Amino acid sequence: MYTIKKAELFIKKHSDKTDDGQRPKFHLTPPVGWINDPNGLCFYKGEYHVFAQYHPYNTRWGSMHWYHAKSKNLIEFERLPVALAPDEKDEDGCYSGGATVNGLDPDELILFYTKARYGSPFRKGRQEQAKAVTRDGINFTKLGAVIGADKLPEGASAEDFRDPKPVYRDGKYYVFVGGRDERGRGVIFIFVSDDLNGFGYFSKIDCGGQLAAMGECPDAFRLDGREILLASVIKPKTKTGESDGHSVKAFFLNADFERRVFAVERVQELDCGDYYAPQTLLDDKNRRISIAWMGTWNGKYYPRKSKNGYCGALTLPVVLSVGGDGLLRSEPIAELDLFRGARAEFADGEKLSKCLDLIFEIDPLSDFWARLCGQNEYIEFGAENGRIYYASVCGAAKASGGKRYSRYAYTEKISLRVITDVSTIEIFVDSGRETISSRFFLRCDCFILRLSENRAALKKITAYELSAPPSAP
Repeated sequence: MYTIKKAELFIKKHSDKTDDGQRPKFHLTPPVGWINDPNGLCFYKGEYHVFAQYHPYNTRWGSMHWYHAKSKNLIEFERLPVALAPDEKDEDGCYSGGATVNGLDPDELILFYTKARYGSPFRKGRQEQAKAVTRDGINFTKLGAVIGADKLPEGASAEDFRDPKPVYRDGKYYVFVGGRDERGRGVIFIFVSDDLNGFGYFSKIDCGGQLAAMGECPDAFRLDGREILLASVIKPKTKTGESDGHSVKAFFLNADFERRVFAVERVQELDCGDYYAPQTLLDDKNRRISIAWMGTWNGKYYPRKSKNGYCGALTLPVVLSVGGDGLLRSEPIAELDLFRGARAEFADGEKLSKCLDLIFEIDPLSDFWARLCGQNEYIEFGAENGRIYYASVCGAAKASGGKRYSRYAYTEKISLRVITDVSTIEIFVDSGRETISSRFFLRCDCFILRLSENRAALKKITAYELSAPPSAP
């Protein structure tokens, strides 16, 4: 049986064996083992808490635990003991979920997670939503399942019923959970409670079939006067048994909680790269902050193959807003700016740190590229026929395939903000109207900059090297 004590002993024994020179400095990564979906993002007792799906014993997905770290600025993190382990007889994994601070008792932090039992030839799998509480932010007491399959509408799947996200609004607690209806279509179920104890079925959001086979990791919030639902969509399996892919979508809703009716008004696909399961929190500055897993279920991961003992990273925290065009925008939190050094020289052939914050003003109709090079390999970003793109040529990874293009074409001068962190890149296009997030694994200690001959496209460049924080994984 798995326990928190067992996990911590394993981490202590093996975490000093994972330094391969590819670990990011500004992104949360596991000390050892596998990490994916961020969970339980919250602001509690004056600090940010980030949890995540975690399997300490292998660099592949396995019996899920909850990783836990806290921070005062979302840049410098302190790792805390594993928060949850599948240590009960009727659970094989503690799957994704969210957190909320008790409105009547601000010293109590409550985690909602999926208590999962695997299926076998002898029994069907089962997923139900459970609760755990803490008053010190470190030690959690499990209180068992509070939303079981018995609360689902008739015909809904009890095997695909996961990722509870609690939301407090208008005096009630709503929990949004991903699931599948009686027709096998992805839906988001909503449950409601007055006191965080007894929950009843409230409604569902089917998103017009746009959740495909499953909508995972839902999150719902109000932002700039709009009702927004985030969901990570698993597409149906192909004839070969493999998933046909995934996407992350923001649904703009006409939400009537009194009539329990939710209609989709607009849909926006988020990120054009390696990005999944974003979750948000509202902090004491009234910022809606989001963090996602910088990965995909179909991805190939160099760190796993290199046997360096860990695999996975979360994205940089970003602040969400709704732009004048009605699209969801994301920009890096302002706290990152405090880690900028002096402006770096930015000329062809220049040696640069692998931790960079680059700001371009470009004419997207004039094709150009910039490359950050290692030893006979490089990453590249630029503009091509009005679209922004990213590509990598990395012998160690061979994971990115072809170019990743922005979904929109641009005809007027725009800004690009490109942030690299040893083996991560995040490109914020047009003040965060679009993003491209990805991993790369260049075997080098620094970058060599190369620029295309068409310099007319570059209207202005500002470059900073980032000074790494003393964060521990």
